[in-house]
Amino acid sequence: MTTQPLSKADLHIHTFFSDGLMSPETLIEYVVEKTDLRVIAITDHDTVAGSLVAQAYWRRFPQDFGRLEVIAGAEVTSADGDILALFIEDDIPPGLSAAETVERIHAQGGLAIAAHPYAFMFGLLGLDGMKGVGDQIRTVGFDGVEVRNATPSEFFSNRRTGWVNRKARRAATGGSDTHYLPTVGSTYTLFPGTTAQDLRHAIETCQTRAGGREYSPFLIQALLRDLFSRRLPYRHINAGRAADWPLWADRPA
Repeated sequence: MTTQPLSKADLHIHTFFSDGLMSPETLIEYVVEKTDLRVIAITDHDTVAGSLVAQAYWRRFPQDFGRLEVIAGAEVTSADGDILALFIEDDIPPGLSAAETVERIHAQGGLAIAAHPYAFMFGLLGLDGMKGVGDQIRTVGFDGVEVRNATPSEFFSNRRTGWVNRKARRAATGGSDTHYLPTVGSTYTLFPGTTAQDLRHAIETCQTRAGGREYSPFLIQALLRDLFSRRLPYRHINAGRAADWPLWADRPA
């Protein structure tokens, strides 16, 4: 009996199509050059636009990016908390209940992952930001639960999520929730196989597990340095590919 190799996927990544600090194109180049990820999902807040640009760029240069696969998706702001929508092509409206959001995702043939379900730090500080669906991971038809999120504030929440999900028995996933290139792949989803379809099958059959760890708060120093030096958002890509990429000029400033 042959055992399939395990590959890594980062299922929670933001670009500057929402509040991320890099272009989709720069993200693709970084992942291929600097990480061992085989699959990524672009999950900008309430829009698939960034993920569709990333997919188009990835497909335009298969000779350069052939080992990577890119999933279209979004992080949907439901009324009950944030939900990752994977394998979708159209936006899911924000503000619906968690149950209706999951139904809309499934209607597109997508998968629904509960993002950081027990996040509490932002609310504790009176800030807008990460919100999870909490105990609804037990009752709503999620395909998976993000049991490991790389944001340092989720150190304790991740452990609570893992404990609850052992009873909820959803597929366990990991995602960096990155907005900044150096944190891409800090946490990840391990799955048997190498392709996006292998990953999908692994989620549907609960054969995934989360890996990695929360990134160091010291990375905030690097982020501040890049902000003050006006290096952000990261936009640089290979000059040869930029010359052959008509969408490159039509990007947010």
